[in-house]
Amino acid sequence: MMNLPLAISSTDFDDTTRRSHFLKKMVSVTQPIYRRYFGKHRPQWQIRTEDLQYFPVNSLGQALHSFLSHHHYRLMSKFESHDVYHVLLDYKPTTLDEACMQFCLIGSGKRSLYALVACLGSVLIYPEYCAVYYRHYRYGKRLKNFANWDFEALLTTSLHQLKKEILR
Repeated sequence: MMNLPLAISSTDFDDTTRRSHFLKKMVSVTQPIYRRYFGKHRPQWQIRTEDLQYFPVNSLGQALHSFLSHHHYRLMSKFESHDVYHVLLDYKPTTLDEACMQFCLIGSGKRSLYALVACLGSVLIYPEYCAVYYRHYRYGKRLKNFANWDFEALLTTSLHQLKKEILR
C-alpha cells in the first residue's frame, strides 16, 4: 500500500449529497464526449473484464479484476486506465477519492483536459476540501508520471513492482 495522505475518512464525507450526485451526473454526461472527441488516440483494450481473472496472482491484471468485481464494475472502452489508477494508487471509487485521485494524477504530471476539468469541478463543488486536494496534488509530485504507460501490456506485471516503480 502506498499510504496516501487522505486526511478524512469515508465517515467524514457524505457521498449521497446533492453536490455528490451533481458531480456524478457531470461525469456521466462528459464521459461519452471525452470518449468521442478526446479518446480517439487511445486504443481500446483487447481484453474483456472476465479475462482479467485468469491473470497471475498478485499481478496488475488480477488486482484490476478484484477491484472491478468488488465494486460491480466492468472495463469501459477508452477508460481502462482510469480503473488501473485506482488499483495502483489505492483510491476508492467514491466522489471524494475520485477528486483526490485526479489531483494526485495532475501532481504526477498527467496533463489532460478531462483531469483538469475534474479538478476544477471538485474545487467549485467541494471548496471545503481544497486543503485535502492540495495534499493529494503534493503527493502526486512525489510520483513518476505514469499516466501514459501501456497498462494493457503490464497486466501480467507484479502490482507490488509497479507501485515501487511509480515512487520516485
